[in-house]
Amino acid sequence: MKFNLKTIMIIVCILLAFPTHFIYDVFKNNLTAIFFPINESIWEHMKILTTSFILVNLFFYPFLKNKNNVFFSIFFHCLIMIPLYLILFLPFYYMFGENLIYAVFLIIVVNIIIFNLHFKFLDKDYKNLNLIGIVGIILLYLLFTYLSYHPLLNDLFFDTIKNKYGFNIYPI
Repeated sequence: MKFNLKTIMIIVCILLAFPTHFIYDVFKNNLTAIFFPINESIWEHMKILTTSFILVNLFFYPFLKNKNNVFFSIFFHCLIMIPLYLILFLPFYYMFGENLIYAVFLIIVVNIIIFNLHFKFLDKDYKNLNLIGIVGIILLYLLFTYLSYHPLLNDLFFDTIKNKYGFNIYPI
């Protein structure tokens, strides 16, 4: 079986999703709270998808063909990945509740879809978009950070294990 770079990146990204789920629990500090989920809310789990995707792309950056727009593509596909996962996950979640097998299956499916789009995008010769991508990634993590400390009071931000919203606030 021959593996190409895209397949390897997909597999590494999927495998990386598991340890990223627990990094904040092991290393509780403000830095890990930015990049890794701080609770079991659906929204915080979007950090798993985003951070895994970004870390894999940074690690494999030297091997990517077209480096003109890698960071813009990373940012753009993170913006697609989050709603795509939510659109596929939420109907099942509201009908049947939390299901680890389905959640992991969706991580696999979403990564396959996003990496295929990502590699098609990287084949295009867009110039000078990396700065926009870097700024966009920073803004995305600022949004994650803000919403970890100031979550919206809806189901996406509710930790069903600890019965609270956000970062040690809003207990029920």
